[in-house]
Amino acid sequence: MALKGNQKSLHEEVKRLFAEHEAADFDEQVNQGHGRLENRVCKVINEVGSLDWPHLKSVAMIEATRRSGQKVSTETRYYLTILGAPRTKGSRTSSSSQKSLGH
Repeated sequence: MALKGNQKSLHEEVKRLFAEHEAADFDEQVNQGHGRLENRVCKVINEVGSLDWPHLKSVAMIEATRRSGQKVSTETRYYLTILGAPRTKGSRTSSSSQKSLGH
């Protein structure tokens, strides 16, 4: 589930988790086309004990950087998920996890 800014306290708590914890899993995708280059990095954290959300197993952050000519923009999105990430550091996010994150 996408986490939006209108859930301010939960949004801030998830941002804090990413600032304080190392991701349990990550994936990176690079796409090029239509004169632009887009790089997306997805990180997943399993340590969500401080968050009060039914059936929550992990949180995800997707940082997307888009380059088009001289223009560069970056957007960071956060997600709540009932899927847990593998516990091995540096592993790639499975396709089922990516689907749950909106990819």
